[in-house]
Amino acid sequence: MGFLGRFPLHRIVEEHQVTHLIETGYGIGNSCRMALSAGFNHALSCEIYQPLYEKALQEKNDSITIFPDDSLSFLNLEQVNGILKNHRSLVFLDAHYPGSDYCNEKYHSDEWDKDIRLPLINELRVLRGKIDNAIVIIDDCRIYLKDFAVTSGTLPEYADHGFDNASEFIELLESFADTHALYWYAEDTGYAVLWPHALAGEVIKPLILPGDITSQFLINRGVVGTTSMSVNRRLMDARFTSRWFVGAGLDIGGGPDSIGIYRSLFPLMRTVTVYDLPQGDAQYLDNVSDNSFDFVYSAHCLEHVVDPFVAINN
Repeated sequence: MGFLGRFPLHRIVEEHQVTHLIETGYGIGNSCRMALSAGFNHALSCEIYQPLYEKALQEKNDSITIFPDDSLSFLNLEQVNGILKNHRSLVFLDAHYPGSDYCNEKYHSDEWDKDIRLPLINELRVLRGKIDNAIVIIDDCRIYLKDFAVTSGTLPEYADHGFDNASEFIELLESFADTHALYWYAEDTGYAVLWPHALAGEVIKPLILPGDITSQFLINRGVVGTTSMSVNRRLMDARFTSRWFVGAGLDIGGGPDSIGIYRSLFPLMRTVTVYDLPQGDAQYLDNVSDNSFDFVYSAHCLEHVVDPFVAINN
């Protein structure tokens, strides 16, 4: 499954004055808490799976409202519609497989009707005409799109799917074209974002996080890279193994010659995430959060950016 923290929620608040989260599927409350910590005023969610709903009630928070409803009933509530009408909101469609993500129920069960297990098609129908000013993030698109190459891999065979509804799923998303632009992201289990035309500025992109598989580590035999030429020198300086290459690292401009190829030589290096052209502009790193990596490595990248002073600051 994906998660709301994959996106720069603080930017949504600061740049676009979004104040409310409307989420279909509370689970254990991670999304609601992330939204509040990013500056949202209030979060509304629903949880149809009774054990999770009862647990949520024990966590008293005046800024979170949870309803014991299925997602379709929830999205039709007068209170939810009032929020959508009067406040700039983020809608996170994350309702499927009741209870399953938390090891309580099977991912393919006859206990729930399929419209309850996989309600996304009907959720999109319910939202027509209600979200002109709202950002919409849809999680787990691989449930409907069999050939969507996402970083978490294809949907497991044991999970129920909506492959037969793939065309309708895409058509419904495209039906919002008058008010929203549609973007697809392959991170995690696949996201779709409906971005309102009314919002100025660039669409939000998923954040690059430690451990993300952004590039395969490949040794190009016969092609010498700057990292491969310097790795022996790095190994001769104990500070690289004991102090600098420690924890989760970001390799800016790593391409096919990333320091991640040599991770086994540095025992305290936990993960390496490559940031190159497919991931964004190395000058700005606008999809990398502050304080999210333990170290940064970059070899012969700085001379390729437009303004190295801007790059260094970022």
